[in-house]
Order: sequence, then structure tokens, then C-alpha cells
Amino acid sequence: METGIYSVVRHPSYLGSLSYFLGHQLAFFDRNSWLLNCSGLAARDGYVLTCLLRALTAIMVCTVLTFLHRRMDSEDAMLERHFGKEWRDWARRVPYRMVPWVY
Repeated sequence: METGIYSVVRHPSYLGSLSYFLGHQLAFFDRNSWLLNCSGLAARDGYVLTCLLRALTAIMVCTVLTFLHRRMDSEDAMLERHFGKEWRDWARRVPYRMVPWVY
């Protein structure tokens, strides 16, 4: 844990999962996506569809962020119980959970 990505952030895999999920949402819920064009789900009013898709994407991303935050909390608590002072020292050296200098 002294070198590599874990010396910068504590939960890099969750950042990868969030990035994948956000890209998935943007690709599948875009107005020009295959899913909407071939399924008949696309509304005739482009403005309404755009607002609906943006709202749906925002709701889903916020939901995923909430679940990831809870999971990181429980994982940190479990690691602290298991490793004790060693984990607390590492967490002090690596204060960012997913994004360096942000969170």
C-alpha cells in the first residue's frame, strides 16, 4: 500500500466502476443512441426527451454514488477493525477515497 494507485486513493476500483457506469448512462441514454432510435422509446419532442434523459441519468448516477459511499464507509470500518493502527496510519497518509485532492 506504499506504492502504486493505493498510495494516491483508497478506493480506485470504485472510481473505475463509477466511470464505467457514467459512460454507460451517457452512451445508452443519449438522444442518438441505438437503444432509443431502434426501440421506439424516443419521443417526438426532442427537448422533452433530452430533459427526461438528463434527469434519468442524474438520478441513476446519484443513486450509484450513494451506494458506493455507503460501501466505502463499511469497507473502511471493516479494514480499520481488522488492521487497526496500521490502517489508520495509511488512511492519514492517503486521505482521498476516489479522486485525489477532491474526495
